[in-house]
Amino acid sequence: MYDIFVKKIINLRFMHFPDNKIDYKFSGRPYLIYNIDKKFVYLLKLSGKKSDKGEQYYYEILPDNINKLNKKSYIDLKYFLIFEIEELESIVVTQQMEYNLKEYGAINSEQLEEILNKMKSLYVNNLNFV
Repeated sequence: MYDIFVKKIINLRFMHFPDNKIDYKFSGRPYLIYNIDKKFVYLLKLSGKKSDKGEQYYYEILPDNINKLNKKSYIDLKYFLIFEIEELESIVVTQQMEYNLKEYGAINSEQLEEILNKMKSLYVNNLNFV
């Protein structure tokens, strides 16, 4: 069983995004596990750059010895990926064995709280209830 836990950054290759695009980055791309429930794992995509449009949808994260990133990265709060726990574990193990992808670390609790608060302000606080 692969170690899947909240705050972990995992490296995945050829992921399918909700808008039907495929991430063709051959070396894989880091994804943050920001939530896990009884059945599903929820991921956010990391990128080395952010779009000039919608800068509020990015959270900047600097490299350190805990997250093991190579450069400043941005967590993209527009793309949410959801997998069943067993499916994600299988994908990670298979890709690590086949492609020998870089392993990352994790973010700290304060960063996760900031990300979740930013997501809440972007998506939940802007809802208009009748």
